[in-house]
Amino acid sequence: MASAGPDSSPGRDVKAVVRYLVGVAIGSVVLVLLFGKRGELAAAWHHLAGASAGWLTAAISAETLSLLTFAWLQRHVLRLSGTAIPMGGLFLLALANDAIACTVPGEPAVSSAYRYRYYRRRGASGASAGWTIFTILLAQAIGMSVLLLLGVIIALAGSTSRLGAGVTIIGLVLVLSAGAILIRRDLVLRFASAAIRGVDRLTTRRHGPRDADRATIAARIERTLTRMREIPLSP
Repeated sequence: MASAGPDSSPGRDVKAVVRYLVGVAIGSVVLVLLFGKRGELAAAWHHLAGASAGWLTAAISAETLSLLTFAWLQRHVLRLSGTAIPMGGLFLLALANDAIACTVPGEPAVSSAYRYRYYRRRGASGASAGWTIFTILLAQAIGMSVLLLLGVIIALAGSTSRLGAGVTIIGLVLVLSAGAILIRRDLVLRFASAAIRGVDRLTTRRHGPRDADRATIAARIERTLTRMREIPLSP
């Protein structure tokens, strides 16, 4: 007689039902909130109805290109760490991340956690998923800083304000700092590893020798950080 698979255990079934019910409850709350804001939705639709079809198409195309670029960046960085995820799924992930960023407090922690779980479900290791998120966050910082610099340079072309020059210097510092961290990310990871060991020693002093669970967690984190340092990053 064949034994039941691991996915058919009663515990997993109960968890699935609970998650489904929680999802339905949250969806119902969202619908109620949206119904209460129907006046604002009607006003937004009124503004969209009067928008130029050409500009609206250009805006949608630009946003789609942005999401596709973000999906390609994730796919490329994941492949460097040995994980292959199709572009279609990563495009939907990028769309979901935008939705989370626009609606859920606590950014970028919430969307990064969602992205991490998505990578793991698609076969990425903990080190690969964490390294990808770390690298992409730095790449986003560089991209936003470059856009800031371009905007300030354009503004400075027609202005003599010293404030613009200060913002330009700040943006340049951000770009150089993020680039340096991206190039020497091994130093950042070593610092994170040292910080974890320091917290572990402090906890040991206060609460006595660590138990098996704490030792296992500390060793797992150390192995993950070591693996992240070993992942190559192409130019």
